[in-house]
Amino acid sequence: MKDDYGVTFPDNRKQDKDKDLIRQAQLIMLRMLKVVNHLCNKHDINYWLDGGTLLGAVRHKGFIPWDDDIDLAMMRDDYNRFIEIAKDELPDDMFLQTRSSDGYYNITAQAKIRDTKSLFIEKFELKNKNKNVHSGIFVDIFIYDHLPEEKTKRKLFKYLGKKLCKLQRTKLAPERKYTSDLQYKILHNLFTLKILNHWIDALIKKTNRTNRKIIGFGLDSSLKRIYLKESFFPLSEVEFEDSTFPSPKDQDYYLKTTYGDYMKLPPLDQQQPKHASTLIPDNT
Repeated sequence: MKDDYGVTFPDNRKQDKDKDLIRQAQLIMLRMLKVVNHLCNKHDINYWLDGGTLLGAVRHKGFIPWDDDIDLAMMRDDYNRFIEIAKDELPDDMFLQTRSSDGYYNITAQAKIRDTKSLFIEKFELKNKNKNVHSGIFVDIFIYDHLPEEKTKRKLFKYLGKKLCKLQRTKLAPERKYTSDLQYKILHNLFTLKILNHWIDALIKKTNRTNRKIIGFGLDSSLKRIYLKESFFPLSEVEFEDSTFPSPKDQDYYLKTTYGDYMKLPPLDQQQPKHASTLIPDNT
């Protein structure tokens, strides 16, 4: 049963139109984050601020001023639970975008929550002529897996995961411009989607042992960041805008490992939105 989000988390985009476009988008994303936080607290699901969002929380006490997305992360078991709950409990003006719900979805994050009242076209999408993909201001959700301590074994699992997932994506929508590699267009015809999904699940189960000391982006992600599990759990909290949200236990370790000297601002010419080529916060 859906909660009354209109009362708890009102949509104020029309009142915020006097602000610049990036800030309007950030306030829409902040509302989306609060909805995710509400659902996770309600169902006892662990998640945390990740990537540039955690960097913004620590360095700016909120969004990096030029940031145009939110990064969240969950361990795979929590992610699987969240996806099932979000299908039924997200408000009507938010769309859960995964490779299952949107065959044209091909992003590094395993899921996005899209705002359906806005338009957000990412820079890489300009080369994609297909207009069927869902577009809107978004929150990224990344999966973390337990990974082998041995580097060679970890690289092997990531390599196999990347190849299988590319076959899977080609199978879901073979006409997509960004899965145009001839070898994948040929190979995907040799396997059913059920078989590919089974192989991916088997690979994930084989490596995803909870007693491992290393965690990092999932085997079905092209990203390769790895961290000590003990630096994440138990989760802590961090101030972000007007609220507090979960974060890895050792924020300094995470940010140094990911960004190096994270308190140093980038050069002015790099202080630009990373993703948006077209941004319309109110597209109603």
